[in-house]
Amino acid sequence: MNPSDVVYNRFIAPLNKKEKGNIGVELEFPLINLEKRPVDKNFALGFMYELLNNGFTVEDYDKDGNPAFVVNSDGDVISYDNSYNNIEFSMKYCDDLIAIKDRFYALHNFATDYFKKQNYIIAGMGTNLYKQYTEVSHVNYPVYNMVQKFLHVNNCDKTHDYPDFPAYLSSVQTHLDIDAPNVPVVADLFSKIDFACAYIFSNSLSFDDTDYLCMRDFLWHKSAFGLLYGHTGLPDADYVNLDGLEDSYLEKFMFNRIRNGQYELISPVTIREYFESPDNDKEDICQYLSFRNIEVTARGTVEVRSSCTQPLRDAFAPPAFYLGLSNNLECALGITDGFFNSFDLPYTNWELRQFAVKGVVPPELDTQELKRFIVSLVEVSKKGLSSRQKGEETLIDCLFERANNLSCPALVVKERLEKGDTLENIIKDYSKII
Repeated sequence: MNPSDVVYNRFIAPLNKKEKGNIGVELEFPLINLEKRPVDKNFALGFMYELLNNGFTVEDYDKDGNPAFVVNSDGDVISYDNSYNNIEFSMKYCDDLIAIKDRFYALHNFATDYFKKQNYIIAGMGTNLYKQYTEVSHVNYPVYNMVQKFLHVNNCDKTHDYPDFPAYLSSVQTHLDIDAPNVPVVADLFSKIDFACAYIFSNSLSFDDTDYLCMRDFLWHKSAFGLLYGHTGLPDADYVNLDGLEDSYLEKFMFNRIRNGQYELISPVTIREYFESPDNDKEDICQYLSFRNIEVTARGTVEVRSSCTQPLRDAFAPPAFYLGLSNNLECALGITDGFFNSFDLPYTNWELRQFAVKGVVPPELDTQELKRFIVSLVEVSKKGLSSRQKGEETLIDCLFERANNLSCPALVVKERLEKGDTLENIIKDYSKII
């Protein structure tokens, strides 16, 4: 079979069916037992049954027969991602982020009423800072089991010592429908500014003694998945066009497939090599997984995966920010190109991001110039949102103060702790919606 045809049909063809403007959002949150004890799996599962009693239906079950994904009449799905420590709200896509936000907060309030019965809280943080009081609490679901097995089997001296990290890590993922020719342009833009975004969105404080403000980068990139080229981090070069995007996929790796209804791990091999073999099934491409910060997906979307979960009141700031930039693309490109042309930075996109996830300004950059660049991006995004005339621009008002101060939620947590505040107080503050 022709590997290029396999990649085209899976990842490029869906882009031609999309129209600019729709947005989908997946929001993950640590579920924390404030009694400083592990999450009770039965209590967590009880919430799924509570949803079923209130109009939700089961979309899929885990291997123990428990509801794993439940969906309501709006198409919004609630699940536990990988672990019962990590609750996820996958909001049905539409062309109005305010409508999505309103649906989410209604679901969040319903969930909060349930979990507070046993002093649990849905925390607006990207890492579970009560990790020391938790257990892995793995969800027995096929793809989660495959991921867990891969992380453990391939853990080695080149990886960190947290193969169960998906149990303690939460993010907000943004899916954008972009007109096909601009998909690689938007993906390239988001990769270039991913470092700038870390200065304002980092909210996964390290749960060990390292100095990360966005530990998710470290946990993914230094895991077994980081050993596979192109599966974590950021691309080193621009896609430029759809042909470049297709070529980049051919160099990524297959590491799993389904045989006889069961996932199996295979020795990693590039997509190009895998599908050159007549012994392999073209449908195996459906099991391809990537954990890159910015990715073009088989859903036909540009997905931003690098955003930490935000404090609840600002939960939709990252999706709104990226939506606004994509809707004011020429201005966003102009400002970004101008910034990089002014500073001949000797770093890749990923190397710049590694400064930012620790709150450090690269030595070649003036702090004030960096602030001005990020403020300009927020301004461009706000104009892009305002032009949609849906009121979505209010969702990023919080970013102006962050950009002007080069601050992020994790840095605020760190400063509060240094001043003697308690982690419990901070968790409660970050879990308020007003």
